[in-house]
Amino acid sequence: MPYKGAAANAIAVVQGEIGMAFQPLAAAIPHVKSGRLKGIAVTGAKRARAVPEIPTVGETLPGYQVEAWYGLLVPARTPRAIVGYLNQQTNQVLAIPEVADTLMKNGVEAEGGTPAAFARLIDEDAARMAKLVKDAGIKFD
Repeated sequence: MPYKGAAANAIAVVQGEIGMAFQPLAAAIPHVKSGRLKGIAVTGAKRARAVPEIPTVGETLPGYQVEAWYGLLVPARTPRAIVGYLNQQTNQVLAIPEVADTLMKNGVEAEGGTPAAFARLIDEDAARMAKLVKDAGIKFD
Protein backbone atom coordinates (compact mmCIF):
# COMPACT_ATOMS: atom_id res chain seq x y z
CA MET A 1 0.00 0.00 0.00
CA PRO A 2 1.49 3.37 -0.94
CA TYR A 3 1.83 6.06 1.72
CA LYS A 4 2.25 9.80 1.45
CA GLY A 5 5.76 9.90 2.83
CA ALA A 6 7.86 8.20 5.46
CA ALA A 7 6.01 9.72 8.43
CA ALA A 8 2.67 8.25 7.35
CA ASN A 9 4.37 4.93 6.67
CA ALA A 10 5.95 4.89 10.15
CA ILE A 11 2.58 5.66 11.77
CA ALA A 12 1.01 2.79 9.82
CA VAL A 13 3.56 0.39 11.34
CA VAL A 14 3.13 1.87 14.84
CA GLN A 15 -0.66 1.48 14.58
CA GLY A 16 -0.42 -2.08 13.22
CA GLU A 17 -1.90 -1.20 9.83
CA ILE A 18 1.15 -2.88 8.26
CA GLY A 19 3.61 -5.30 9.80
CA MET A 20 6.91 -3.78 8.70
CA ALA A 21 8.44 -1.16 6.44
CA PHE A 22 11.72 0.16 5.12
CA GLN A 23 12.11 3.62 6.60
CA PRO A 24 14.57 6.47 6.27
CA LEU A 25 16.35 6.71 9.60
CA ALA A 26 15.17 10.28 10.15
CA ALA A 27 11.54 9.10 10.12
CA ALA A 28 12.15 5.96 12.17
CA ILE A 29 14.53 7.16 14.90
CA PRO A 30 11.96 8.98 17.08
CA HIS A 31 9.70 5.91 17.04
CA VAL A 32 12.60 3.52 17.72
CA LYS A 33 13.89 5.69 20.59
CA SER A 34 10.39 5.86 22.11
CA GLY A 35 9.94 2.10 21.82
CA ARG A 36 6.97 2.30 19.43
CA LEU A 37 9.02 0.67 16.63
CA LYS A 38 11.74 -1.96 16.76
CA GLY A 39 14.62 -1.45 14.39
CA ILE A 40 15.55 -4.74 12.71
CA ALA A 41 18.50 -3.63 10.56
CA VAL A 42 20.04 -0.69 8.73
CA THR A 43 20.96 -1.11 5.07
CA GLY A 44 24.29 0.70 5.06
CA ALA A 45 27.74 -0.85 5.25
CA LYS A 46 28.16 0.12 8.89
CA ARG A 47 25.89 0.64 11.88
CA ALA A 48 24.31 4.07 12.16
CA ARG A 49 25.84 6.18 14.94
CA ALA A 50 22.36 7.41 15.88
CA VAL A 51 21.17 3.86 16.61
CA PRO A 52 24.29 1.71 17.02
CA GLU A 53 22.29 -1.06 18.67
CA ILE A 54 20.62 -1.85 15.34
CA PRO A 55 22.75 -4.22 13.23
CA THR A 56 23.34 -3.90 9.51
CA VAL A 57 21.68 -6.23 7.01
CA GLY A 58 25.24 -7.13 5.95
CA GLU A 59 25.89 -8.65 9.37
CA THR A 60 23.35 -11.34 8.47
CA LEU A 61 23.63 -11.26 4.67
CA PRO A 62 27.31 -10.58 3.87
CA GLY A 63 27.85 -8.17 1.01
CA TYR A 64 24.47 -6.47 1.32
CA GLN A 65 24.78 -2.70 1.25
CA VAL A 66 22.34 -0.06 0.12
CA GLU A 67 23.31 3.44 1.15
CA ALA A 68 20.99 6.41 1.13
CA TRP A 69 22.79 9.63 0.38
CA TYR A 70 22.00 13.29 0.01
CA GLY A 71 23.84 15.75 -2.15
CA LEU A 72 23.65 19.16 -3.70
CA LEU A 73 23.21 19.27 -7.46
CA VAL A 74 23.29 22.23 -9.82
CA PRO A 75 22.68 22.53 -13.57
CA ALA A 76 25.46 20.91 -15.64
CA ARG A 77 26.59 24.23 -17.12
CA THR A 78 27.18 25.90 -13.75
CA PRO A 79 30.65 27.52 -13.81
CA ARG A 80 33.35 25.58 -11.93
CA ALA A 81 34.06 28.57 -9.70
CA ILE A 82 30.48 28.58 -8.44
CA VAL A 83 30.49 24.79 -7.94
CA GLY A 84 33.76 25.12 -6.02
CA TYR A 85 32.41 27.91 -3.85
CA LEU A 86 29.19 26.01 -3.04
CA ASN A 87 31.23 22.91 -2.23
CA GLN A 88 33.57 24.83 0.06
CA GLN A 89 30.70 26.52 1.90
CA THR A 90 28.79 23.24 2.25
CA ASN A 91 31.83 21.44 3.66
CA GLN A 92 32.35 24.27 6.15
CA VAL A 93 28.75 24.05 7.35
CA LEU A 94 28.91 20.26 7.64
CA ALA A 95 32.05 20.61 9.77
CA ILE A 96 30.25 22.71 12.40
CA PRO A 97 29.89 20.35 15.38
CA GLU A 98 26.31 21.39 16.15
CA VAL A 99 25.25 20.79 12.54
CA ALA A 100 27.01 17.42 12.33
CA ASP A 101 25.53 16.36 15.69
CA THR A 102 21.98 17.37 14.73
CA LEU A 103 22.25 15.55 11.41
CA MET A 104 23.71 12.44 13.09
CA LYS A 105 20.90 12.33 15.66
CA ASN A 106 18.52 12.28 12.69
CA GLY A 107 20.34 9.41 11.02
CA VAL A 108 22.37 11.48 8.56
CA GLU A 109 26.13 11.05 8.81
CA ALA A 110 27.53 14.05 6.98
CA GLU A 111 30.79 13.49 5.13
CA GLY A 112 31.25 16.39 2.78
CA GLY A 113 33.83 15.92 0.07
CA THR A 114 34.60 17.07 -3.43
CA PRO A 115 32.41 17.40 -6.52
CA ALA A 116 34.55 14.72 -8.22
CA ALA A 117 34.07 12.28 -5.34
CA PHE A 118 30.32 12.89 -5.38
CA ALA A 119 30.20 12.31 -9.15
CA ARG A 120 32.03 8.98 -8.61
CA LEU A 121 29.54 8.01 -5.90
CA ILE A 122 26.62 8.70 -8.24
CA ASP A 123 28.23 6.71 -11.07
CA GLU A 124 29.15 3.77 -8.82
CA ASP A 125 25.69 3.67 -7.24
CA ALA A 126 23.99 3.80 -10.65
CA ALA A 127 26.19 0.95 -11.90
CA ARG A 128 25.53 -1.13 -8.77
CA MET A 129 21.76 -0.64 -9.08
CA ALA A 130 21.81 -1.36 -12.84
CA LYS A 131 23.64 -4.65 -12.13
CA LEU A 132 21.13 -5.52 -9.41
CA VAL A 133 18.21 -4.90 -11.79
CA LYS A 134 19.87 -6.94 -14.56
CA ASP A 135 20.90 -9.83 -12.27
CA ALA A 136 17.42 -9.98 -10.75
CA GLY A 137 15.79 -9.96 -14.18
CA ILE A 138 13.65 -6.98 -13.30
CA LYS A 139 11.73 -5.61 -16.29
CA PHE A 140 10.14 -2.20 -16.44
CA ASP A 141 6.88 -1.73 -18.34
